[in-house]
Parts: sequence; structure tokens; C-alpha cells
Amino acid sequence: MELREYVTLVVKNWIAILVATVVGVVAAFGLCLWATPQYTATSKVVFTGHGGTDGRALAYAASFAQSRMQTYRVLATTPTVLKPVIAKRGLDETPSELAKRIGVEASQIATVLTISVSDQDAKDAAGIANDVSGALINEVNRMENTNGPKPSITGEVAGPAPVPKSPSSPKTLIYLAIGGVLGLLSSIAVLALRESVVRPSASGEPKPAGTT
Repeated sequence: MELREYVTLVVKNWIAILVATVVGVVAAFGLCLWATPQYTATSKVVFTGHGGTDGRALAYAASFAQSRMQTYRVLATTPTVLKPVIAKRGLDETPSELAKRIGVEASQIATVLTISVSDQDAKDAAGIANDVSGALINEVNRMENTNGPKPSITGEVAGPAPVPKSPSSPKTLIYLAIGGVLGLLSSIAVLALRESVVRPSASGEPKPAGTT
């Protein structure tokens, strides 16, 4: 079908297309009501390298801290860090199950880790994010600072996770938009398919000359 034929099809069947679009929006809204809301809370941890007092030593300490960020990103979701959090909060899940609800991002230009936690309860999401940050700092201190009384790297919670005020999922407006678009496109596709099937059947094949 050409573009002109699609336009004619839409104009001729606009009521059916509108109904299908509305049905898609209603179905998406129902899915939003059925889905369990999830809240996401985020905390930020800053790691600082320590060295001597001269510029060269300070630059080396900062470079060393930056080079460790990917290690700390992975460390944040390991059982070593998550077991103390589970014990503290009395969570009924394993470290691997909790890790699925945690997202960790490492800055490429600063020694900052962003830790995000999703939960059905907004306060629990914030509490777990802050507890994971604290447990990670403790593990980094234990792991990195074993060669003397002076720590080589220290961590600090720069931005405690606030309690989220609205759910991060489901995103109702996005769901409604997708439902409407799917309803619109599917109705046009069905009508176009029906038109392509009905048209050859209606036209028929010319009878050979001399036949009755």
C-alpha cells in the first residue's frame, strides 16, 4: 500500500483506530495499577587517597584512588559488603538477591561511587542504600589500610540517600504513551492487512472469452 492509501484507510476507519488506541491506553493503565511500585534511593561515597605532603605524593595518592574505583564498584555488591547489611536490617534474602536491587556507578573523572537501591518501601530503599555505603567504606578501610597506621584510602558518605517521595517504577506516563502507540499501530496494521486480503477477492479474476 502507498502512503495515500494508508491515509485513506485511516480516514475511513478513524473510529475503529481511535477505539483501539483508547483500549491500548486503558490496558497500560491497568498494568500500572497491577504493578507493585518500586522506590529508588541513591547515596554517594567519596574515596580519598592519602600520601605525603608534597605535590608529587599527593598526585600519586589521587591517581591511586581513581584507579581503584572500578574495584570498589564491584566490591559494593559482593557478599562481604552485603552480609552485614542483611544482618543489620534483618532482610530475608541472600546477598545475590539483594545485589539485583542495587546499582553502582563509578565516576570517570572523580573518586565518587553512586549507589542506588530499589525497594517496595521508600524508607527501606534509603536505609539500605546508606547501609551499603557504610559497609563498603568499612570493607575498603579493612582491605586497603593494612600497611601502617596511616590510611592510604578513606571513604566518606558525601550524599546520604534521602527517602524518595515518588516511585521510580512503573512510569505511568511512559506506559500510557506506549499503550496508546501500540494500540494505534496494531489497529492500522490489522486494517491494512484486511484491506490487502479483501481487495483481490473483491476484484476477482477475468473470465476467459467464450465461457459462460
